[in-house]
Amino acid sequence: MWTPALLACLVLPGLVGGDAAGNNMDALIQNDNLKFVFVGGKGGVGKTTSSSAIASQLSLAMNRSSGQNRRVLLISTDPAHSLSDAFRMKFSNVPTAIMPDLPNLEVMEVNPSEIMKKELSGWGELAKELGYDPDDNSTENGGIGEKIHSFQQWLSGVPGIDEATALSSAIAHIESGRYDMIVFDTAPTGHTLKLLELPTILQVGLDKLESWQATLWGYWEMVKGFTSGSGDSSSVKTKVAEKLKEYKASIARVATMITDQVRTRFVVVCIAEYLSISETRRLLSELDRFGVLASHVIVNQLVTDFLEDSELDALEEFIQSTDQNKPMLQKALAATKLTSARRKIQSKYLGDLKSCPEVNRQPDPEEPQRTNRKAGIDPLGVLEVPLLPREVTGPTEILRFSHLLVGKTLSDLSEKSVGIESERSKQAREAEAAEAAAQAEADAKKKKSEAAPGRERQRQGADKKNGKGGPDIAGKAKGLIDDLMKDPELKAMIDANPKLADVVTEVKSNPMAAMKYMSDPAVSPFVEKAMGKLMGGGGFGGSGKKRKKSKLDL
Repeated sequence: MWTPALLACLVLPGLVGGDAAGNNMDALIQNDNLKFVFVGGKGGVGKTTSSSAIASQLSLAMNRSSGQNRRVLLISTDPAHSLSDAFRMKFSNVPTAIMPDLPNLEVMEVNPSEIMKKELSGWGELAKELGYDPDDNSTENGGIGEKIHSFQQWLSGVPGIDEATALSSAIAHIESGRYDMIVFDTAPTGHTLKLLELPTILQVGLDKLESWQATLWGYWEMVKGFTSGSGDSSSVKTKVAEKLKEYKASIARVATMITDQVRTRFVVVCIAEYLSISETRRLLSELDRFGVLASHVIVNQLVTDFLEDSELDALEEFIQSTDQNKPMLQKALAATKLTSARRKIQSKYLGDLKSCPEVNRQPDPEEPQRTNRKAGIDPLGVLEVPLLPREVTGPTEILRFSHLLVGKTLSDLSEKSVGIESERSKQAREAEAAEAAAQAEADAKKKKSEAAPGRERQRQGADKKNGKGGPDIAGKAKGLIDDLMKDPELKAMIDANPKLADVVTEVKSNPMAAMKYMSDPAVSPFVEKAMGKLMGGGGFGGSGKKRKKSKLDL
């Protein structure tokens, strides 16, 4: 007999845990070799909730080798941060513990744009050390400012560079030994795919920058000839070389981390709808192509309680045959039809996902060269998570949700670790507090010691801006260039190409302007020949030292 109480039960989604065979993440949670877990997928499918739940379970699980709870760091590299919303807490680029329930889990939101801004300012400082305005994107001053400005623009526009920089900085947390694992709540699928392609793209740019170096330093040495060696580029050369070395090391670290099939796993989150399943399959295929080992697919928001068609027909007949509570029964029927219809749609696409070659690591029938076995040979686990009748926000609800991802045995064990801070976490926090205090004291001393020299540098900068102090490059160069232009070979080139006379006039007032003509096929032979004659003979500087004999002295 259909009753209102029974009908109410029918329209509520069931809360199915992860006890079905293979329908849990126990293998990932209990893997003591893991150091990095990436959680990715299409936006709006529960990616942040899932990454938070995975990190929670990892922090509650015992590391079997140490006998302690792991210390876990959860990082968002998504420019549109959601971890603060998920936990209903405020996070920053400083790790924050989830007290009191999850004391071994810390969360931080890395701002990729801020990291990139700091990185780009470093190149600006190098330009200033050479005496050029890094914000000047014109070809004035011989183009050094323009070259650095160009590289800054290129670097900031590389797809995935901001997230890679954030990931590289995150690796330091593992290398510090203070965390056992890092879980990354990544940006949506498109960002992830760009990140995978980043090492190749960035390497092209670094090769380009390295090719600029030889030209850059050649120009600089020429200008030193005008001023008898004033200005030393050796320290800047060293810094540029170090930055290039750091970039290459960062690329290698990120690439190694993502493709490390022992220490890294990728978990994809989706919902059972066409768009999400299609995007998930593409992401899995690309992850395998780049050698990234995906282990699980979490399918969220599944309707788990529904009626079969025959049951719906019986229910409808019953409602038509009775006048008791009819309005309520009709609402119950409409709700049941909705959940059953959604279940049919979800069942189709869930079946498509479970049978697809990407999940089963079988060759793609349409593209057999895509074997889907480059990163691994074991089929992925498909974890079915039910649609819930409540919001999953705040530490308590996230913790509750996390138990849906593991089996009952592991769930019972993790419950016993809630609110217990491991000795490892206590010691790490004490060490961090001591270091922070020492760093604050050192910063205060440094700020005090730099105050006076800083004021002097400001005065010198003002003098330079007002034309006071510093070598008069243009003045010293004018006489030298006049002598140089008496060379018969150069004079003949000027007579043959009137444009060169204008170039000479410009270079007299601004010696660095010679650099921008190095890429002009009509002018570069003349500039190179003049530079060769000049550098072969040295130059007169403010010190009055005599230059070596050259053809001009014959």
